[in-house]
Amino acid sequence: MKIRLAEKSEAEAVSRFVSELTVTHIGSTLQVKGLENLLRSMDVESTITRMTDGFPHWVALEGGAIVGIAVVKPPRTSITCSCVQTDSETESDDGS
Repeated sequence: MKIRLAEKSEAEAVSRFVSELTVTHIGSTLQVKGLENLLRSMDVESTITRMTDGFPHWVALEGGAIVGIAVVKPPRTSITCSCVQTDSETESDDGS
């Protein structure tokens, strides 16, 4: 088995692979509109968008055929920190 980054030219094959698995394995658990929405998010155009928007798609290949796919969410590029001051922190040392 070979694992490598998918190429944009493989978007149609990636889309078909995940769509077929979705219909086969979870399609019957969804309402029709829900399944339609999910499949629309996996169409070729959406796949290309994810691939070019920084979501690496890894494909597992056997004999040139896709047998597995992993899409990796990129790490955050910035960290936001929020601090909350508690009542005890606002009091001075003498309790006022």
